[in-house]
Amino acid sequence: MARRPKRYGALAKTLDVEWCRGIRSDGTYCHANSNHSMGDVTDGGVVHWADRRMEWPGLVRFLKLVVISRDPTLAKEVPWRRIYRLNMALKEVEREAHTRVPARYLRADRAFVRASVASLSNDVPMRREAFDWSRREAGKTWD
Repeated sequence: MARRPKRYGALAKTLDVEWCRGIRSDGTYCHANSNHSMGDVTDGGVVHWADRRMEWPGLVRFLKLVVISRDPTLAKEVPWRRIYRLNMALKEVEREAHTRVPARYLRADRAFVRASVASLSNDVPMRREAFDWSRREAGKTWD
């Protein structure tokens, strides 16, 4: 298995995503109304992200932004379904990036989805799959 890149620029190239770090290649500043320190995705699928040392919380956030840039329909979903679909698509991005996100970084997502769908009926689309996913722990963790 290939090694995970140590910089966001190399990771963006590996994942074939358009990446803006706040300063363009010609030396001018990006004027998009985006927060480069926290990350954002603008129309056209451009991921705005400041280049910094790669650590797990930032890597998870960056990978989620890549998923959002690839599937713009996520923005129109209800919050619990958006988080569920985002985490399902995150698995494919993890494979492409040759990495695996530790389960501890997805616990808040699982808890939010579980609390949101607990009172819904089983007739709601994706409710059952989301509830089952939220109850399942992701196997071995790196804690």
